[in-house]
Amino acid sequence: MQTEKILLISPEYPPPFIGGSLVYINNLIENSGLVLSILTEKRNRTSDKKKRYLESEFLVNSQKANNGNMLLMYVFITSYLLINIRKFDLVILNISAIGNGFFAFFLSIFNRKTTIISYAEELTLAMKKPGIKGSLKRLCLKGYKKASMNISISHFAKEYLINNLGVKTPIHVIPTPVHTEKFNIREEISKKSNGILSVGRLVERKGHILVLRAFQKILKLDPLIRLTIVGDGPEYPKIIDYIERNSLGENVRVHRNVSDDFLRAQYREHQIFILANLMLDNGDCEGAPNVLIEAAAYGLPSIAGEEGGTSDVVEHEKSGYLLDPRDIDNLAEVIYDLLSDEEKLQKMSEFAEEKARKDHDKIKAGETFRNHILGCISQ
Repeated sequence: MQTEKILLISPEYPPPFIGGSLVYINNLIENSGLVLSILTEKRNRTSDKKKRYLESEFLVNSQKANNGNMLLMYVFITSYLLINIRKFDLVILNISAIGNGFFAFFLSIFNRKTTIISYAEELTLAMKKPGIKGSLKRLCLKGYKKASMNISISHFAKEYLINNLGVKTPIHVIPTPVHTEKFNIREEISKKSNGILSVGRLVERKGHILVLRAFQKILKLDPLIRLTIVGDGPEYPKIIDYIERNSLGENVRVHRNVSDDFLRAQYREHQIFILANLMLDNGDCEGAPNVLIEAAAYGLPSIAGEEGGTSDVVEHEKSGYLLDPRDIDNLAEVIYDLLSDEEKLQKMSEFAEEKARKDHDKIKAGETFRNHILGCISQ
């Protein structure tokens, strides 16, 4: 029986599952068997034997955040920690670049143990943020060095912590877990059609316009190929406008607000997956995208951008390809060549599914998380 007392501070703890980072932390906790108290925003959640929710209206999620309520949130968390400073053996921080760094530093003053959940895009955005807020974020990032331990979603984030922030305390990489129910494609692989699938929020760093530009070139070689895009976001009007202006409507479909059953069907029916991700000038990038793991679980080889944490998910020339999506000619050539080579497609499909099963199992991830957390407390 667990005797250690653990506090997780996570303003946006699920539900709902919006964003890969929330899916990640929930998977780790749900499969760890750990008993936690969770300080989070007010949603009227029901506590159970494993999770005791400490909800507060002072905690706000990123969609509602402004300078005023963020300041109130940090004052509230500081007050809560001061009152309960000896109550917990470990505090897990899953707040923001500013919050994680600040509270790791604050708790180190009292010799309290902390673990930060580190995401690549959170770090890179903070390092490149301009103005006063950017300076504040970079100042708070120094607090990452004071954490007893970091749990990182990718080796890219780990290397960033070491090389850019000078973190010397332990950093453990736990790959993004995928639910075991995703592994169900073997009996349905014959149903796959000649098509390309891209799933993800429609934002600039996902590179959907780059995919469409490459797809135009592919259509000149094979006018029957289809591209399906599933997602929603601020880039939606731009994507639809591009499709209409270039007369791609017969070959490209864009679906928003889909059901889980619909999404599963898309994974089953397509042959390859593409995420033309890239790092933007402001530092926005991909960590270790869940969609790449889900695609692999369904036996889809993936073509993805080489920047960020995608190399933790896609093994180059084995489960797919990593490349610079800005090179449209090369992107189109790689996609077309893979679709045209049935033997290579089959081998990559099998390797991708096996890699997803081996490296991204949720039970294994939960056990690893538990061992690291309890190990940190016992040191």
